[in-house]
Amino acid sequence: GDEAGLAEAFEAYLEAYPDNEKIRREYLDRLVALGDWETAASCLEAGLAYAQSSERYRRLLALAYRNSGRFREAAILYRDLLRRAPEDEELLLALALCLERDGRGDYALALLEKAPASVKKAAAPWIVLGILYGRRGRTEASVDALRTAVELEPKNPRAWRDLGKTYERGGLDAFARSAYEKAEELDPRERAHRATGGSGGAIPRPARPAGAAAPRKSASAKAPKTDKNGDQTLGRTFAKTGAKTGGKSTAKTTGPSVDKIVAKSPARTSAKTSGKAAVKRLPGNKGD
Repeated sequence: GDEAGLAEAFEAYLEAYPDNEKIRREYLDRLVALGDWETAASCLEAGLAYAQSSERYRRLLALAYRNSGRFREAAILYRDLLRRAPEDEELLLALALCLERDGRGDYALALLEKAPASVKKAAAPWIVLGILYGRRGRTEASVDALRTAVELEPKNPRAWRDLGKTYERGGLDAFARSAYEKAEELDPRERAHRATGGSGGAIPRPARPAGAAAPRKSASAKAPKTDKNGDQTLGRTFAKTGAKTGGKSTAKTTGPSVDKIVAKSPARTSAKTSGKAAVKRLPGNKGD
């Protein structure tokens, strides 16, 4: 009941004061913590005209589209952002992921093949290339890409795991075992990960952009959805790629300022609380 009433309060307030970025940011933190990316996308769309940093908002909107399954719209935004920052690894991988999930894997492959040399100094683009090649039956190209990944980052267990998976699919069991052993040597959790099916062959998720709160693990949070290829629409980010994001990171923020709003109320907001009454308790209301 509390969540429904609080959402009603936020939406009523933002309808009255659409340019209040602080309250919109707190509402977004709440939505992300709950994994409600569809509502987050709507909130971002409404606030884009008032955003102080339109690029940051566009990145967050692209993330919301991606995590709510709107891959085509996300790809349009990521492509536009990438034109302005062609060497941004995070944007490159995000666009490739969206293209693949939208059924345009060949475009994703071409995008990565033509990526600037500066971007290909990290393992992540090569891992994704290897996965895309593997999905298209191009085993030799997949092995070459993943070998490049482990040469660039020899201590990256994910690269070794995917290389092992590619060798295994090609019938090179001895090479596969060697790669798996290397992955397990670097991270003992790889053994259990592989034993339970793992996500070998799943495209690594790009890092979350600055300003996006990390989803909280709670009883009300939505569980990650996984498709037949093992790609998660929500879940762990590919944080070890070294991808850079602009602005100050607030990834650890899960919306404590929203809790303060509730704490200031004489009673907990409930589903029966009218939007008008709840809004009066939000800070910044000119009517207070």
